[in-house]
Amino acid sequence: MSLRSYARKETTVKNHRPALWLSFTFIVMLSVGWSASPLSTGTSALPLLSDSCTGKNILFVGSSSPLEARDQPLQIYLTALGHAVTVRSARNVESNDGTGKDLIIISESSESVDVNTKLRDVAVPIVTWEGWLQDDLQMTGQRVDEDYGEVLREMRISIIRPSHPLAAGLSGVVKTVRTRSNKFHWGFPTSSATIVAVDVNNGNRAMIYAYEQGAAMEGLNAPARRVFIHNATGTNLTAQGWKLFDAAVDWAMGCIGAEAPATATSTPQPSLTATLLPTQFATVTATPSPTATSDRNTRPTRTPTPTRTPKPTKTPKPTTTPTATAISAAPQFTISKRDFLFIDADEDGLVSTGDTLLYTLELANTGTTAVTTLEVEDAPDANTTLVAGTVSSGSGVVTEGNGSEDRRVLVTFSELPAGEQRRILFQVTVNQGVTAPSIRNQAFVRYATTEPGGQGQLTSDDPDTQTPNDATDTPIGAAGADGALQIYLPVIQR
Repeated sequence: MSLRSYARKETTVKNHRPALWLSFTFIVMLSVGWSASPLSTGTSALPLLSDSCTGKNILFVGSSSPLEARDQPLQIYLTALGHAVTVRSARNVESNDGTGKDLIIISESSESVDVNTKLRDVAVPIVTWEGWLQDDLQMTGQRVDEDYGEVLREMRISIIRPSHPLAAGLSGVVKTVRTRSNKFHWGFPTSSATIVAVDVNNGNRAMIYAYEQGAAMEGLNAPARRVFIHNATGTNLTAQGWKLFDAAVDWAMGCIGAEAPATATSTPQPSLTATLLPTQFATVTATPSPTATSDRNTRPTRTPTPTRTPKPTKTPKPTTTPTATAISAAPQFTISKRDFLFIDADEDGLVSTGDTLLYTLELANTGTTAVTTLEVEDAPDANTTLVAGTVSSGSGVVTEGNGSEDRRVLVTFSELPAGEQRRILFQVTVNQGVTAPSIRNQAFVRYATTEPGGQGQLTSDDPDTQTPNDATDTPIGAAGADGALQIYLPVIQR
């Protein structure tokens, strides 16, 4: 089953406490170009992270562990880049989970009431787009719809500070999501914040902003860098949305440089001209080419709202369970294989010669019996070349795949307990001169259990087709089923 967009419904009055709560998420930025892009229905292209920001330790907080579908592309991508990603559910995360981490990500899939204030004071950079946690992190005040809020059915934001690294080289009005199924969150931070993007219809609403370590927030100096972005739903982002998300991650961890120096003159953007405040808010007018103006010495004045609608009660979101092919014989476990266009070398938006694919193998024990002596073998298509050193497997032992002469991937696990999952990732490049219509790849798993007759072999399944236990087929030089050039996560649309 392809990853698909999820619209979250918040429907609760938050029970404010003396302390605050938080939620956030991150991904990595492409410093040099736009080249990494996983392939599938319902998700978006990803940029390649610079070499200067790899091997980091990241805490990812989501609604559940394992992560639900909308968060999985982020975890997969970060892991493929060599980061160590630790997942905690919002309900179970604790402040000491941040110890030794380079970044904390709290996804909007988390319930703010579950995260509460547990991570607020941790001296680790945070990236979040969970709007209801801004006040809990003390990044904004606590008044709903005045200090923070949400916008429904929006797809664009206005970049008003293009010189800042958080703008990811973008400017003007930018479309960051592919559909209107996701909400955008906004905040009204203190004057110490750097505001990079605002609501296209209301320049007083910041949609991307950040605090440097030590900057004055609402009654609290930032323990480390704090970044808020409007949306980072991995299954719905456009290429521009991914760039902004990556920039937030890189900047939060200090992987990208300072803001570009201001120039004496600037060229107005075709769709937006903005005069920046110290807080970088701009007022956008509803004209074909809106011009944002404001007093550089005065923070925008907000008209108090005589009455406001209480924050709606939130109902817990159901945990999305990845679809897998059930195995009838003992033990009950599944193996799914997805393909990603990881480096689009010629930047044509299609899989072609010279490009790099990322494969992910997901093994899940859905039964009640532990699997032992688990061995996974994967020989890439003859039209591709295994990229040495890219095989990662968590607790598994990589026997083959990371050597310069290796031609196959061989990984063993000592055990796969009931109810647990394992993941293997590796990369291949498409050989020059390939004329085949597609790249086909399938993994084989040999297993054993302590149960009588509990041994055998399984083949991997492509979850984006209805056929069980089929090879993962990646078209070469072909667009999606609708004719569009789509490079979505995790498989080319077909």
